[in-house]
Amino acid sequence: VYARFDEEVHQAAFFKYHHIFNTYVVATPAAALRQPFASREDETAAMLKLGARLQQIAASFKDSSGKTLTLTIGLECGPMVGRIVGTTKSFWCLFGDPINMASRLCFVAAKPSWTESTPVANFFPSGMGSTSRRQASR
Repeated sequence: VYARFDEEVHQAAFFKYHHIFNTYVVATPAAALRQPFASREDETAAMLKLGARLQQIAASFKDSSGKTLTLTIGLECGPMVGRIVGTTKSFWCLFGDPINMASRLCFVAAKPSWTESTPVANFFPSGMGSTSRRQASR
């Protein structure tokens, strides 16, 4: 599943931050110091399309009991800082409220669905809203 997610994230020009156990974190290209999108609205639309595609990929897999995998997504925006941390086993780490908030939003999303914060919803391009999504406010 993660290998398929990795391919899709790469094709969508986003940045895979990490995956640990059942958490898979994707950041915008700006977090990786690149910016292929013309506007925040374009970036949000691309993230929504990526999220929908990742949900399709997850649904194409089954767990050991034969149950279809589901995916919940939390979307947040805001300032972050990235640094290489550690002296013996260094790794890239992102810090900031958006990482924490996106994680929390995953837990309130209905499965399979996503939940976004109000600041993210403000960047939705017209026609991209969905009545099946619940909006979390800050």
